[in-house]
Amino acid sequence: MPSKFSVIRIMLIAISVIFIMALLVFAHSEPIGNRKAIPELLPDDKKDSYALEIASHLPILVMQTDVASLRSREIPPGAVIWFFDNRVSNSLSDTPTAIFELATTYYRGAFSRTFPQRPYKISLYHNDNSFIEPLDYSFFDLEPASEWVLRSLYADKSLMRDWYSYELAATVLNWQPKGGMLHVFLQDSDKGMIEYQGVYFMSQYIPTAARTELGLEEFSLNAADRVDYNGGGYLYQRDRVREYSTYAVMPDDIVYRVMHPGSREITSAQWSLVVDEITFYHNFLSKKGEFAGIADNEWDYWNYIEIDSFIDYFLVGELLKILDVGLFSTYMYRQIGGKLIMGPLWDGDWSMGNYISGADAAFFIVLQRDMISSLLTDASFAARLVETWQSYRGGVWSDAELFSLFDSMANYLVEPAAYNSRRWPEIYEDSENLVRSRSLPFTASWEEEIAQTRSWFVDRLIWLDEHIPMLLHESASDINHAYQEYLEYLEYNIDLNT
Repeated sequence: MPSKFSVIRIMLIAISVIFIMALLVFAHSEPIGNRKAIPELLPDDKKDSYALEIASHLPILVMQTDVASLRSREIPPGAVIWFFDNRVSNSLSDTPTAIFELATTYYRGAFSRTFPQRPYKISLYHNDNSFIEPLDYSFFDLEPASEWVLRSLYADKSLMRDWYSYELAATVLNWQPKGGMLHVFLQDSDKGMIEYQGVYFMSQYIPTAARTELGLEEFSLNAADRVDYNGGGYLYQRDRVREYSTYAVMPDDIVYRVMHPGSREITSAQWSLVVDEITFYHNFLSKKGEFAGIADNEWDYWNYIEIDSFIDYFLVGELLKILDVGLFSTYMYRQIGGKLIMGPLWDGDWSMGNYISGADAAFFIVLQRDMISSLLTDASFAARLVETWQSYRGGVWSDAELFSLFDSMANYLVEPAAYNSRRWPEIYEDSENLVRSRSLPFTASWEEEIAQTRSWFVDRLIWLDEHIPMLLHESASDINHAYQEYLEYLEYNIDLNT
């Protein structure tokens, strides 16, 4: 049963939406399904220069909401959302594909919500006086869902790292959320200007999609020494966020947040059992706590994890050198009666040279993380990872496949990138800003960023093809150390010759 505070929260959300809807006059409207298009609500005198000008092959999304309240996650402001996806060309003078009269939106993310171009989460509801009933809708011809994320691309001058990493992950993972690129506009509900926010990557929201896509609708867990093999049906995330009630902190200050089931869907006793399992997996896989120094013949990890999911997930992260993989925004789930599965991938923007410590195309980064490094000490696991890498490089991750996808995405973004560059010109200014200094060397245009990222990727593949087979005999950290010494040796001898 929902608590008194839960009921109050729902009532406040409903009131906020009703208030915003009261501002809208549904006159002279053209029906679109069971929703309505109201041209008078997007008047030309309220459109900024981009809203008047843009005619793009990218879809367009407009959010009309109480902008001052967007920081609230507990009581997110109501919103009316317009969506234009006419496939060939879209502008705000077109008839919208859909309009959602009942929705909510708020700023999401941790570090990214501090950017001038902020990320959002949107939720859709039925317009039939049943506000709390979610409305599933298919954006980009993806599986219909009621919750979606608008990912800010302010920190990624290429605009395509999230999109590219998600598409690559989908080639090997059990399930991977997908999305598409679009232009986003925001209008304050007190009839402010319709202002361009730039190009975004809109994706499925993992906790919502996981219920059906990953078969996590049911949840069951009973007390067990390690893992209850008749239980499961949960999803959790390794991250840094502690502002929710459903998180657990390991002894080494690593945070895990339970994403499904929600805090109102399980009892406190079940919650304790979930935390027990998370703690077991964390300590067991990283050989910490009670499992520190566990003998190889006692470390039967294959009984508890789906091995190929760990290999695939960490290889995607290493392929693109994604900063967050195995550290933050790292998802894991267990279906009822199943083993722990790694994935899906989330947060691909800090990748492909887009942060200072990852600017070099060489070195292992995710294969040193505690969730995989111990597994790589097992010869059979290392052999399986190397074999998988070589298999993918001869197939789904061949140079032809990887660069065909990269080039097609870049070509698709040429026109939208021009609009985005005008909207956020500061990302191409040579300054010491934390975000803009993460990609090295500095690039002064979108075209330069694309060329540099592609060149980085060529070098990355060459390095990985040479060094991944070494994992059969050496650890990732030892390979990194040896390669660093080799680079220092080269630099020293170059200096001597000079």
